[in-house]
Amino acid sequence: MAQTFRDPQGGGSLIVAWQAKAQPVLVVGGGAVAAGRVFNALEADAQVTVVAPELCAELSYRAQQQQIVWHARKFQDGDLDAASLVLTAISDARESRRIAQLCRARRVPVNAADINELCDFWFMSTHRDHAVQVAVSTNSKAPRLANRIRRLIAAALPRGTGLA
Repeated sequence: MAQTFRDPQGGGSLIVAWQAKAQPVLVVGGGAVAAGRVFNALEADAQVTVVAPELCAELSYRAQQQQIVWHARKFQDGDLDAASLVLTAISDARESRRIAQLCRARRVPVNAADINELCDFWFMSTHRDHAVQVAVSTNSKAPRLANRIRRLIAAALPRGTGLA
């Protein structure tokens, strides 16, 4: 009897749960988008360094609590020396592009917020209940749809599912 196998659809992303524990993650930017990226990295127990002239209230709190290391200045090329992952969240698209090129030359994965063609990976819409994590991706094509699907899934899960 001949076996049949699924044909790949193509165009998707390789969905993985990256083990970031104790890994040095560099976040360039100090605003609300950067704060979201920082939170995600901290949830994964990464060692987070933020480079930005100024910080939003949430990132100021995280710096005061010593949850992150903050360098109060603009990005410098040497900031990449220890980074295993880079997240840019700045309004200067030209500088984001330059940082992404530097990362590629060093083979450091990079995500440039809101500039899909510069990203080696995208953030997914996530729900976390302790050990259970649910992630929905649209390959950054429809983030609102991903959020809606994630909320539907989360609503269907009993509270405390991740404690079981």
